[in-house]
Amino acid sequence: MTTEITVTYRSESTADGRSMYLAADSPVFFDGFATQPLPTARALALVTQVAATRFYEPASMIAARIRAADPVVTAEDGRLRFESFSRCAGVHARLDLVEDGLDVRECAPGTTNVDFNPPVLRALSHLAGSDPLRLTVGQDSVAVQTFEGTLVEHQVPLPERWVKGFGEVQVALTHTVPVLELGQTAARRFLDALPGGDIGKTVVWAIPSGAGVRIGRAFKPGAVCVAGTSRLRILQPLARFATALRAYGRPHATAPSAVAWVLTLPGGRMSLTLSPEPSRGFSGEGGLLFDLISAKAERDADELSRALARHARFRLADTRLEAERGTAALSWLGAHGHVGFDAAEQVFFWRHLPYPDDVLRADPPRLRAARELVAARAVTVDERGARVISGTAEYRVSDGRCTCPWMAKHGTARGPCKHVLATAIVDASRLEQRLQ
Repeated sequence: MTTEITVTYRSESTADGRSMYLAADSPVFFDGFATQPLPTARALALVTQVAATRFYEPASMIAARIRAADPVVTAEDGRLRFESFSRCAGVHARLDLVEDGLDVRECAPGTTNVDFNPPVLRALSHLAGSDPLRLTVGQDSVAVQTFEGTLVEHQVPLPERWVKGFGEVQVALTHTVPVLELGQTAARRFLDALPGGDIGKTVVWAIPSGAGVRIGRAFKPGAVCVAGTSRLRILQPLARFATALRAYGRPHATAPSAVAWVLTLPGGRMSLTLSPEPSRGFSGEGGLLFDLISAKAERDADELSRALARHARFRLADTRLEAERGTAALSWLGAHGHVGFDAAEQVFFWRHLPYPDDVLRADPPRLRAARELVAARAVTVDERGARVISGTAEYRVSDGRCTCPWMAKHGTARGPCKHVLATAIVDASRLEQRLQ
């Protein structure tokens, strides 16, 4: 499902023989030059390339391809951030241009999204080392100024599943730490040696070996999950600019898990977060669903939004809530398109996605289905756990497990099923009633 956005520009895009300017509606969130235009242009093209790529395609999707969407752009406190998801929603790409990567003329917080068509990508790919790159982010568009081309771009609808994807990436990365670091030479060798073919579509492990790493099919102590080398290989064109490559994951994780691979570039960072398996999209994960059950999480999220509105970046400790409540409030904000998490700096950041408020405030589908079960009085709690009537079937829920086919297939790796969620909602309600 997508949300249609109608855009009216106050002026036309203009160009001459040496530059292009895409019309930007006011207010202007950002205007300035990239101090490192060549790596910035290549990284920006890669973010767009990820949005156009499907790394995994089951047979059922061949005839029903989902339209690619283009980068979400956020301006904040002298920085710019470009983000996208792959068509399969299993890869999240983010380019962070930090203070020393930008010559800022104007900056104010704001978020939009734009459609980078092939002409823009060609202009970015043709940028030479001495060419300037100017970026202007408006409420409904982004202006790009180089020495090449005449272009007109327009805002495009964003898939609603991106809201879920952004929230799930945040939850997946919140408790990650650096688990692997490679210097410039080792990083380039690692990316160049990543295998393709069938092995590139499987989960393998990056195993430290001497000054570098090697790829192994089985986990060994200290190894880092690489959920599809064919997905990670997309970073190869940026390796020549990188000064380091770091992986951020769950420490001592022995099972496949989400990992953020971060290339340090002149003036910024390029992050590529891979879902735990090539066949899994972030929008289908359920890592934040338990945090969204209680109405207290929404109330805490509203208070947190007001208290930290002037902080471009913040940590869990800044919420002044105890850890469990703070985590739930941040999960609520992430699930509803308001915050993200930067693993490299270990901070949360504001990013209000450009969707209508009713879309942002809606519960994820699995949680909506659970609430419908509760409203239909389909959950009965007894000494053995809970009995849930779903359609014509009856399932038993006990200790966070369910007898339904969904949990038989996925276990707890993708979060709770709707029956477990419905039981948790009933349990929370009963607890609140006892405490009153």
